[in-house]
Amino acid sequence: MMARRWITVALLVCLVPGSSLALSPSQLHSVIYDSVWYNPQAGASSSCNYGANSGSLSATVPAPYHDLFAQAAAKFNTDPAFLASIFYIEHGGNFPNPPPPYGTGKAWATSPAGASGPFQFIPGTWLSYKNSNPAGHSDVNDLTDASYAAAHKLADLGGVNGTPLGDVNNPHLKPSLVNAAASYNAGGAGDFSNKETQGYIHLLVRIYPTLVGAGGDTAAASGGCGNLDAVVQTALQELASGATEANNGYLKYTDGRHEEWCADFASWVYRQAGKPLTGGTGAGGWDHPSAYELETWIEHNGVYQSLNGSNVQPPQPGDLVFYHNGQGHVNIVVAVNGNSITVVGGNQSNAVTKYTIANYASSGGGISGWGTTK
Repeated sequence: MMARRWITVALLVCLVPGSSLALSPSQLHSVIYDSVWYNPQAGASSSCNYGANSGSLSATVPAPYHDLFAQAAAKFNTDPAFLASIFYIEHGGNFPNPPPPYGTGKAWATSPAGASGPFQFIPGTWLSYKNSNPAGHSDVNDLTDASYAAAHKLADLGGVNGTPLGDVNNPHLKPSLVNAAASYNAGGAGDFSNKETQGYIHLLVRIYPTLVGAGGDTAAASGGCGNLDAVVQTALQELASGATEANNGYLKYTDGRHEEWCADFASWVYRQAGKPLTGGTGAGGWDHPSAYELETWIEHNGVYQSLNGSNVQPPQPGDLVFYHNGQGHVNIVVAVNGNSITVVGGNQSNAVTKYTIANYASSGGGISGWGTTK
């Protein structure tokens, strides 16, 4: 329900100097699923069609949100992980410190369109759901009142326990959580192909499986969504292998060619992880020797987010991150913690290295965009 814009960053040189402390393993999302943008020409498919959640919520959802969302969801038989996912998306991929009396954070934002409160209700919708809290309170800016109202609204849209996640290629398919999320963002009769709604459901299928508790079921149907965790693990394995230019270990990424090899490394990792970036000009069609070539390919054939665009969704583990200057550069996200991302890349100080960018959205990050294959 809420559009967001990031600030354009300054540009970065290709070879990134130095590295900072890596994030701890606990900061890496346990399961991150790949997804695709809505294609209005595509029919129904089983990709991203996960099994239904049986009503559990991950303990990783922080207080006070965990208990509030669980209680509100139980009142209306709403999928609690879905309710938590919607809140997470509305707040730019975050569970912020809430305002008093629940925390010490800032007041909830109000959008130019008048959407307000923790679940960004527009005034007309709030009138229909403001009495959802059984305690009788009805403040759009109160976390408890708004959580009950959102759970009620999402249940009416079909987001109840037992509803499958669905398919981002077919957001009009009911019942599915993808359809319910698209309707929550754009309205039931809205245009689900608009960029904001596409980004909304894109992030849903990435984050929802991580918010289902141990008792839930998010096993993928036949075909699955693809798992970018394999990309992360492959990148980390290559980091541990110690490949450098000095020991010629980098030549396996370039198919024996002596050249700038950041894009070769990224292409090789995706291929080894079972997600080859086909159509490259290098070895076997899977290799994209140029960062610019690889970025252009992702823009046209994958899921691409431009930092200077509107309604962008944050990078996720497994995404390729691109930097612009005279040479260009690319590396792979291996961990995310708020705006902080940890990346692994080749041709960084003539080796495979890992470093952390404290704030990818600031000028210090030097990032132009990010994305992955479909």
